[in-house]
Amino acid sequence: MGLLTSCQLDIKDDNLHFEKIPISNITIPEYMNVNTSYTITFDYALINGCYSFYNIDFEVYDDNTRIITALAEVNESGYCTEVYITESTSVTFKPLEAKEYHFKFWTGKDNNNNDLYEEYTVNVE
Repeated sequence: MGLLTSCQLDIKDDNLHFEKIPISNITIPEYMNVNTSYTITFDYALINGCYSFYNIDFEVYDDNTRIITALAEVNESGYCTEVYITESTSVTFKPLEAKEYHFKFWTGKDNNNNDLYEEYTVNVE
């Protein structure tokens, strides 16, 4: 069970857009218990000064699969400093059913522009 919301952003500045940013260094429990909240931590990368962290998209893909993506706001209207920043964040997950859950963290794209994911399976009792 989960809540999935969507909205369309009204961006009037041609120099402003949103991009997925790679996730790394994921820490997720191997096992979980029903109705208990767990913190899942990970890092994301901002590749230059035009990138700023925007949000985490936690998508309920199907009954037992969750896709986690980090999003950045990119403002290219001025000079972008040459800085690469890695920051940490977390999401909270509270399983409501005893079953196996699959977590897919977006880590980038391959040479053919296909999405890449680091995947974890967690048993919930």
